[in-house]
Amino acid sequence: MARSVIRRPWKSIIAAAMLAVGCLVPTATAASAQQRAAAVPPGDYCGQQEGLYGGGQYTYAEAQVCLHFADGGPPEVRVSTRNNSYYWGGAWYNASASYPAPGGPRAL
Repeated sequence: MARSVIRRPWKSIIAAAMLAVGCLVPTATAASAQQRAAAVPPGDYCGQQEGLYGGGQYTYAEAQVCLHFADGGPPEVRVSTRNNSYYWGGAWYNASASYPAPGGPRAL
């Protein structure tokens, strides 16, 4: 099974999500961020799922960054992964709790 190489640095993905929430705007106050969040209908707003290689091209995961808005609460950045796998001994293996992919995605 061939995998296309899509390189998206984690920092860029997270920075874009933070910018969308308003965390990187220095003039924004917590109150104005809450007001903007209150104007957005509740739900998840997700970007496209991206295939990411790491660990010297020996690990792979598909990741998706979502902004979650709830009634009355602050917005949350959520990163979900699937198809976490690693290459070892000439074959790709699915990662699990017993056999994690070294250097794979980390929780924020």
